[in-house]
Amino acid sequence: MNWEAVGAVGEFLGAVAVVGSLVYLAIQVRQARQMFATGAQQQLGDAFQQLLRDIWSDAEVHRIWYIATTMPNDLSDTERERFGMLLYSMFAEFSNVLQVSKIDPSILEAYDPIIDRMLRFPAVRSWWRRQSSTFPHTSLIRQHIDSRISALDAEERN
Repeated sequence: MNWEAVGAVGEFLGAVAVVGSLVYLAIQVRQARQMFATGAQQQLGDAFQQLLRDIWSDAEVHRIWYIATTMPNDLSDTERERFGMLLYSMFAEFSNVLQVSKIDPSILEAYDPIIDRMLRFPAVRSWWRRQSSTFPHTSLIRQHIDSRISALDAEERN
C-alpha cells in the first residue's frame, strides 16, 4: 500500500471529522439560541403581565391609568408622576423586548400592536416626547418608539 494514499485518506477523514464537528456545533448553537429566545420571551411575557396585573388589580393605580388615558388634564401632579413611573416601567419592558428581538425578530411582531395601542393614548405619547431622553439617543427603544410614533402620526393624517 502506498503511504501517500494512506496519508490522503487520513487527511480526507480528518477533514470530514472537522466538517462534521462544525455542523454539530452549529446545530448546538442554534438550539441554544432558540432555547434562550424562548426563555427570554417567557420572562418578558411574565414581566409584562405583572405590569398589567399591577394596573388592573390595584384600584388606585387603575383609577390613575383610566384618568390618564381618558382625561389626562384631570390628573394631580402626584398622579401624573405615578402614571409616568408606570410608563417608564412599561417602556423599560419594551426595551427588553427589543433586545431579545435581535435574537428572534418574531418577538417584536407580537409586541408592536401593544406598543401601538399604548402610543395611541395622547397622554402616553406626550409622556414619551417629554421623557424619551431617559433612554440613550442611540438605544433601540428610543429609535423604535420614535419610528412607531411617526408611523401612527402618518396614519392619523390619512
